[in-house]
Amino acid sequence: LDKNGRHIDIHKVTLGDQVIPFHWQEDIQTAMVVPLPVPVGPGQSVTVEIAFTLHLPNRQGRWGWYNDTTSLANWYPILAYYDECGWKPAPFVAWHQPFYNEAGVYSARLTLPWDQKVASTGTIVHEEDAGGGYKRLEIVGCCARDFTIVCSHRFVEYVGQAGRAKVRVLCFPEYEWAARKMLATACEAIPDYNRWFGTYPYDEFDIVQGQFPWNGNECSGLIMIDERVFAVPKVGEMYLEHLISHETLHQWWYNVIGTNGFCETFMDESV
Repeated sequence: LDKNGRHIDIHKVTLGDQVIPFHWQEDIQTAMVVPLPVPVGPGQSVTVEIAFTLHLPNRQGRWGWYNDTTSLANWYPILAYYDECGWKPAPFVAWHQPFYNEAGVYSARLTLPWDQKVASTGTIVHEEDAGGGYKRLEIVGCCARDFTIVCSHRFVEYVGQAGRAKVRVLCFPEYEWAARKMLATACEAIPDYNRWFGTYPYDEFDIVQGQFPWNGNECSGLIMIDERVFAVPKVGEMYLEHLISHETLHQWWYNVIGTNGFCETFMDESV
């Protein structure tokens, strides 16, 4: 952590060959401001590259590492929402889902130990040996509100189908019963949601065991379910159905239909 409690080191910000300055917003210390040398007009584009190192904490939460699991959900960097009134960065809040994100197109090249199984936004389209006990993945996604990666060497995978979408559950092997129940629930719910709210926009939907102090967390193309929920005894079967159908519906309300989760949480949670 630096003196402001940040887990990130920004090495440099570049626009082409030009290194440009940045600063942290005074009233929102997790909002990074990069003033551009010239305005970006209608129909124009600009590419800004940020080189940084992120130090993952060893603790429960949306991002960090805990109990053989690495999680990167709603992590750095993500562009603040922009409308006719200007930029609207939402402060980082460590609990629930206080997000206000524009949709973006995300892709990733991920290098990690060969024994790690990965759940992510988008689809793993290529995997290759990177040498030295590592592998390299190429992940491609379409428009999404965020980009999430969760991985563990202990994960096993259960696979089903819901319409055109492949459904995956990744969890520790001791939770097979709950994983199969979650898989069946999602495969039953998604076709109904397709009819009611429009077709699920991705080729894949992942349910992954997470490590945080609440039950479920929505992400684009993926939901994280806390390990304690996976450990629920069979008498809690109806609760699993409720939670999985609820979190799955966030693929429409929060993801497809953007909401201001920071100021208007009810807009997606109540549905």
